[in-house]
Order: sequence, then structure tokens, then C-alpha cells
Amino acid sequence: MSASADREVIRSGGGIGASSSGGLGRVGVIGLGLIGGSIALGLSGNHDVSGYDSDPGVMSDANGRGIPTASLDCIIRRSDLVVVCVPVDAIRRTFQSISEAVGLDSGRTPSQPPVVTDTCPVQRESAAASAVLAGMGVPFVGGHPMAGKEVGGFRNAEASIFRGSPWALLLDDDTSLDSYLRTMVLPLALGARVVPARPEHHDRAVGLVSHLPHVIAAALARLAASSDVLGLPAALAGGSFRDMIRVAGGSPEMAATMCSFNSDMLSDAQRRFAMDIEVAMSDSQYDMLLDYFMTATLSAERLVRIRTGGPVPSRTQEAPGGSVTWPAGRLEPMRSWLTDLGLAGGHVTGIDGDGASGVTLSYWAPPGN
Repeated sequence: MSASADREVIRSGGGIGASSSGGLGRVGVIGLGLIGGSIALGLSGNHDVSGYDSDPGVMSDANGRGIPTASLDCIIRRSDLVVVCVPVDAIRRTFQSISEAVGLDSGRTPSQPPVVTDTCPVQRESAAASAVLAGMGVPFVGGHPMAGKEVGGFRNAEASIFRGSPWALLLDDDTSLDSYLRTMVLPLALGARVVPARPEHHDRAVGLVSHLPHVIAAALARLAASSDVLGLPAALAGGSFRDMIRVAGGSPEMAATMCSFNSDMLSDAQRRFAMDIEVAMSDSQYDMLLDYFMTATLSAERLVRIRTGGPVPSRTQEAPGGSVTWPAGRLEPMRSWLTDLGLAGGHVTGIDGDGASGVTLSYWAPPGN
């Protein structure tokens, strides 16, 4: 894929600052915790970025690490892209604040609202909350970077935390494709891989691969700690057990909040998980268990291949993907293409052009898609 001299090419994995500041415009980050702080750090130095946090101490720490800060209203009014990085239970009131700030900004015309995106782990909540933005003509594109640590807070933020990680970018029938493409530049500039998804598909998927693992990790930790053989489980625990309970050491408040907001999808995932274990143990003969674990090995290899965007090491090399172009004024078919790409386990790796001049997207898709 080539680009003409007057168009920039944004690619994932090119390192922090893979695009010029013009590709993003002015970015405002609301909430400078682990994720918001990492976004701001990843953009600083190469992009016009500023941040806001409700904690003055965090604002001071951000200044100390080179991130300009400002009031919430100022962030909203000066930005072309506003990234909301607050807990899921704070999304509605934050969107309300954005709506009010835009309504009071006499310096903007109705055609100049910022694009708003977020990092919420439950995207149906974000989609519902965004109605207040739509009422003010503010476009919203939901987002959820699948990156993080067991420990949160700005002090643990890192500029490189998103490099090579998936970043879900949400769209539905009402999402502005122009706004979607503008927002896509953000994760690509941070080195992430863009995974398109509809909000309901996203919540079902993260209920299985993120929220259910938090519950399982918590259950394993609780069971081992209350064992009738006292401290022996801890003394004998190896790497597999430590890996499985790793997320149990994170924030209890964060885990409880995201699981409660996605409780229906989590309950469905828990039910299917319990059924699968029951199938495995219903006939504990060697041959049955061997078949169960062999199937799991193949499934794990396929999941790793999709997760890393390439073949499993030592396996046959497979095609890395390609590119597809939509001419200016004919972007609508892109909507279903993006949804299908995400459902297949694929992701976008680069963008060339914009909605006005035509768009070429580079992508990776699993074999057979």
C-alpha cells in the first residue's frame, strides 16, 4: 500500500508516534489513571495532547511527566478528539459533562463538535450513555483497549503499554464512519491493533475472555486459601496456578464494577464454562480426557494465532492479510466489512487516507477468512 505525498499513512506497531500530530488533531484525555495516563504519555512529544483528572495530585504528577493539564471544560472545548478513561459507573455523568460543555461553547459551530471515544470495558453501557452526546450533535465511537496491569493509577502508566495489544473499536448502524476513521488513528498511533466490533458482540466476547477469568481467578484464590490442607496449596503452587490467579491481585472495585455491568453476558459465559467442565468430568476415563485435552490444545493454538496476529511458532507460515480500498463517497460497505473482520478474529493494522479522499485499510485475518 502506498500513499501520495499529501496523505499520511498510519500503521500499527510502528512505535509510539507513528503518525504526525495532524492525524489526530488536539487530543484531550479525561481520567489519568493507568489507561488514560498511558494514552497521554504515549502521545506526548509527538501529538498535541492534554489531560484532566479529578484528583489534583494526579494532575500534578502528570505535569511532572510532561503532560499538560487543564480543567474538564477546557479539555472538552479545545479538543478535536476526547478520550474518556473513567470507570464504567462514571461514564454517564462524564458524557453529561461533555454534552454540557459543548452546549456552552459559543466558539464552536454545530459542525465542529469533538469526536468522543472511551476505554470502557462494557460497551453497551457506553452506547446507551452516548445518547446525551448525540442530542448535542457530538459523535461517539466506543473503544476498549485490551491492555493493562494488575496495578492501576497514573504512577504505573507507561507509554508503550498498548504496543501490539488489541484495541476494540466499536461501531453499529448509526456510527459515523468518518468519525470512526478519525478515531482509528488513535490506537494505531499507540502501536495497537484495531479490532472492529459491535457493542453487543464486544460485551459477549469480553464476558468470556476477560470478565469470566477474573471470576475464575478469584474463585481459585479463595478455594486455595481456605483449603483444609492449610498452607500446602500455596507451598506447592507452580507457574500455572500463579498465572491463573494473577488478575485476582488487581483492583477488587474494578473487577466488581465491570462484572456487575456485564452480568448477563458473564452469567451466560459462566453457565457454558460449568457445562464444559461437567462434560470433561462426566466420564473420567483416559481416552475421553485425552480427547478433551487434545481438543483444548488445538483450540488454544488457534486462539494464540488470532491473539498475536500471526502463525503459532513452528507452525506453517500463513498469509498475513492484505489491504482493501473504498473510494470517496462510497464508504458504507465498510461498515459490514469491519464487523465481519472482527467476528472472524481479524484486525486493522493501518489506514491510508480519509473519508473525503478515499480510504485504504491494511488488515490481518485468520486463514480461511
